[in-house]
Amino acid sequence: MRKSLSFVLLLAGLLCVLNAYDIRAQHTFKYLSSSQTKIYTSVKEALPEKDSVLVLNLRNTELKELSPEVGQLSRLQFINLMKNELTGLPDALHQLPNLLEMNIRQNKIGRLSSKIGDQKKLKFLELSRNELRFLPAELCNIKDLEVLIASENKLEAVPEQIGKLQKLEVLELGKNQIKKLPSGLKKAKNLKRLEANDNLLTATGDCIYAPSLESLNLEKNRISSLPQNLGKAKNLKALILSNNQLKLLPESLTELQNLELLVLSYNQLMELPKALEKMKSLKTLIAIENKFSPEEQARIRQKLPNTDIRF
Repeated sequence: MRKSLSFVLLLAGLLCVLNAYDIRAQHTFKYLSSSQTKIYTSVKEALPEKDSVLVLNLRNTELKELSPEVGQLSRLQFINLMKNELTGLPDALHQLPNLLEMNIRQNKIGRLSSKIGDQKKLKFLELSRNELRFLPAELCNIKDLEVLIASENKLEAVPEQIGKLQKLEVLELGKNQIKKLPSGLKKAKNLKRLEANDNLLTATGDCIYAPSLESLNLEKNRISSLPQNLGKAKNLKALILSNNQLKLLPESLTELQNLELLVLSYNQLMELPKALEKMKSLKTLIAIENKFSPEEQARIRQKLPNTDIRF
């Protein structure tokens, strides 16, 4: 039984992921897929042609240290350093004026230099599966940043200034130790997808009011209540709140008239808001392992006749 429930939740998560896939696909490895772009696989190989190097792919090469000579590749636009043994990055890397995409996933980096804020053109930054405990405030100076992935680290907080990233569309912070999301997130006017699952959050904070937010994943936290004016999140299409401590939902939930996916499994809910019929866009409701009576389940189904509902 547990396996089948997990499968349903997995499907819900996949739906949410697919909504953002196009955004990430615009950035990740776009140069690697171009047959006209030469891919260099070491700094040493690239240096003789340094004035024409756009792509440097050092993935899974057992690197323990990146040569500061990388700073000579002034036209470099993409660097892939994932799956290595790096514990830090040279300042020379952050001085590359044309770098658009940087992937340092799955290393042993415990600290980012404040110099990272000098990379003004950076659009895509992948930091997941490292040992980061904080993100430098200077990171919020990267005005063109569109995708920031910092999941599976040891982050305890996120800079309040993150709202300065006006072009940010995707922010992934899952599987960290974050206790509170910065209120500055509501100022990130282009933020469409926020993942903060598997953290230590006790409240949603103001992030839910980011004006363009479409997908919010806060599963596996310690959230016991939602804001009464939740309905102000007008553009929200996917809301995942499973594995929290919710006992009651605000009536304003029904004002989320663009919501298509709602996941509430593994909470302590006994009822849902009264005016569920207002949620005409809701396609999927997953509310497994709560405390709904048979009568409440019947009422919910009657109010949402066109919604796929799982209890």
